[in-house]
Amino acid sequence: MGKKMGRQKELKLAMVVGCILTSSNAWAADITGNSSSGSASLNNSTQNNGGVYGWKYDDTSAATGGSVTLTNADVSYSSGSSASPKGVFGGYAANAAAQNNTVSITGTVASGGYAFANCSIYGGYAGTGAAEGNTVTLTNAKDTSSYGGWAVAGDAANNKIIISGGTGTSATGGHSNAGAASGNNVKVTDSEIEYRVVGGEIFTGSAPGTTATGSASGNSIELVNSVTNTVYGGRVGGTFDVSTGDSSAVAEGDATNNTVTIESLKTSAGSVKLEQVYGGTVIGKGSANGNKVILGKTGAGAVSMTDVQRLYGGGSKIGSSSLKGGDANNNTIEIKGNVTLGLSNTSSGGTTIYGGYAAAGEASGNKITVDQGATVKAYFIYGGNSSSSSDSGLSLTKNNQVIISGDVTVGNSIAGGFANGKSGVTGSVAQGNKVEVTVGGKVTGAIRGGISAYGSANENTVNVAGTVTGALVGGWSNNLGSGVGTANSNTVTVSGTAGDNVMGGYSLKGGADSNRLEITGSVTGYTYGGYAGGSRTTDNASQNTVSIGNGGTVGDNIIGGVSAKGNADNNTVQIQGSGNLGGSVYGGQTTAAAGSANGNTVELGTGRTVGGVVYGGYAQGNGSASGSASSNKVTVSGTVNSTAAQYTGTVFGGYALTGAADNNEVTISGGTIASQVIGGYSSTGNFSSGSASSNTVKIINGSTVSSDIYGGYTGMGNANSNSILIESGTIGGDIYGGNTGYGTANNNSITIRGAVNLSGRTIYGGSSSSGNAKTGNTLRFENTGGNIKAIKNIDVLGVSALADNSKALTITNGAADDLANTTVRLIAADDGLQVGKQIQLMPALWLKAASPVWHC
Repeated sequence: MGKKMGRQKELKLAMVVGCILTSSNAWAADITGNSSSGSASLNNSTQNNGGVYGWKYDDTSAATGGSVTLTNADVSYSSGSSASPKGVFGGYAANAAAQNNTVSITGTVASGGYAFANCSIYGGYAGTGAAEGNTVTLTNAKDTSSYGGWAVAGDAANNKIIISGGTGTSATGGHSNAGAASGNNVKVTDSEIEYRVVGGEIFTGSAPGTTATGSASGNSIELVNSVTNTVYGGRVGGTFDVSTGDSSAVAEGDATNNTVTIESLKTSAGSVKLEQVYGGTVIGKGSANGNKVILGKTGAGAVSMTDVQRLYGGGSKIGSSSLKGGDANNNTIEIKGNVTLGLSNTSSGGTTIYGGYAAAGEASGNKITVDQGATVKAYFIYGGNSSSSSDSGLSLTKNNQVIISGDVTVGNSIAGGFANGKSGVTGSVAQGNKVEVTVGGKVTGAIRGGISAYGSANENTVNVAGTVTGALVGGWSNNLGSGVGTANSNTVTVSGTAGDNVMGGYSLKGGADSNRLEITGSVTGYTYGGYAGGSRTTDNASQNTVSIGNGGTVGDNIIGGVSAKGNADNNTVQIQGSGNLGGSVYGGQTTAAAGSANGNTVELGTGRTVGGVVYGGYAQGNGSASGSASSNKVTVSGTVNSTAAQYTGTVFGGYALTGAADNNEVTISGGTIASQVIGGYSSTGNFSSGSASSNTVKIINGSTVSSDIYGGYTGMGNANSNSILIESGTIGGDIYGGNTGYGTANNNSITIRGAVNLSGRTIYGGSSSSGNAKTGNTLRFENTGGNIKAIKNIDVLGVSALADNSKALTITNGAADDLANTTVRLIAADDGLQVGKQIQLMPALWLKAASPVWHC
């Protein structure tokens, strides 16, 4: 027997009505087990307008260890009943705790519709203390709303609901109005729950109009061959994301470390569909951290979850303007290989998936995995999403992960982290997030490692070893409104297949610096190390790297860094291995009026073929301002092909449409160039605004250049002090130390060394339509013989002495005054030159009118 003090009313009632019913009589009074050690049973009967209680105390006594057993029975209340609460209670304590009580229901007397009309089932109900350790077991039963434990003003902890082979409207492991709902568990097997299943919850205030405070932590749900509409591992506040039911309820507290496991789904006998799944949620003020959702089971039979519209590992939303703030960190979603998930991938009605969502807080450290064999369809999938409702307006999303090994289709994109932010507020960032598509994985749609709407997207990673049809971006900074941010230090690696463009970092209003692309797989579109698309002159794309390794292919242009209005400096493109590349290659590119593309590097290795143009640096300018493409370096050991397009097959160290193209270096080492090689190129602009000076071109190791070679070329300005070295190989065009339309071309140097085929070629120390193109220009032939068409505008000519006069350098079509006032020097000799032996430096037939000055 239980305690006697304060129980006389209940004991007398129990003596009158009995504690065990075995007939089908209807009763208007409560049934309690107070007179029989807290045990009450109802067999093959119905109870109308009265509850069934193991223990029932209206005083300050605790209800501990009570039990109710119902077999093929039903309890109901009329819709107008004023009793509260109404239903079946393992233990009921109006002003104390309810602990370790049980309710066991097997079968039901209801032949159709709902059983337990207008009432609920409670393992334990505590008015002021804890509801702890209570259990509800439903077997092959129809039921209404079930609660393992309900605490009005205390904790609801370690309660259980076990449902097998039944139907119901809802099941909640533990509920607290003002306390902690922790460690509760709901397991549903072979059953159908019409509305929702909740592990643990707090949301109704302890007094009318108040806000619930407490937490929902460590609760768990298991669904096996069962179905319900909505699942919450733990929730603080009411319905999340869908405006139905208790959506107006708000609370303050955290929802942490809750777990939802849906192993398999049952096909509903009615219209129940699994549409909402949440590991842990907060409506109000509080964090949703460390929650987990597991869908499917590895190695089990196929599971279809194609009606799911919302899937959150953890989510925190505002309750009101004064009740908000909370993070969604370290949540996990696991989609196993036997699952097909998602309603659609459209913007209207499509499935949305968040590892963690925080409306007014941080969303970091979340992880989503889609295992091999799984199929997912969604509008977007975000590892972490931090929105803009915090008082500061800041959004932070860091170190989230999305790992795809299955088949995923998205209408928008997959992102490791999304930081929304707010216009005019600086500091929002999506940082350190990661999206990975493993070998065998497939994504139909786009991927972005990190997205920031009003701030920065830095240090994010995209790794594709499988197949992706859409664009890949490591860090994407939208910078809407007045937002300013960077897309820096992001990395994209492609060892599989990418069917669209690939960008390391993209910023619409800010810099895109120090990003890296590593490609050993296939890319169909463009590749950009960094892309600064903003309208400010400070929006630079610098120090980015694109590395194309063995097996890597790119179908369109390859650009280390590109800036629309700023500079593109110190970027690097490295291309090794073998295979064809479809477009052009740019170390750095700027389309700004006065932007620079300086200090960039391009390396094209042996075995590689480029189908377009190679630019170390490309500065477009606009004709009224001067940019620069200087100090760039290009090394080509592969092949640059030619098509009908302008400049295709050409190599430029630096290319400036308006401005300077100085101090660039081009080395062709064992390479094949289908068109021209130009160290520095400056085309048009204000008179004398351009220059192409101090550039270096080296053609070595048996290279072939099919057209002209220029040390420096400018339409307006000077082309001075350029240097060309040709050491063995084949040259198919003329050679210019410096060339200008309006300006000087002086102090250029050209060296021809070894066996070089120059037949039919003219060498110009300098060339100018309206300026001095000879002063200080030098040409050296080191151990080089054979035929050359002409030599022009050379101040000093150095010639080697070859013992075999038949190999002496011969000018076949020079003009009479080409070498007038040119100093000719003996600069080298081969082993055949001996004392007393007469050799021929150059045949004299073209020298008769030239009057050169000879020096030995």
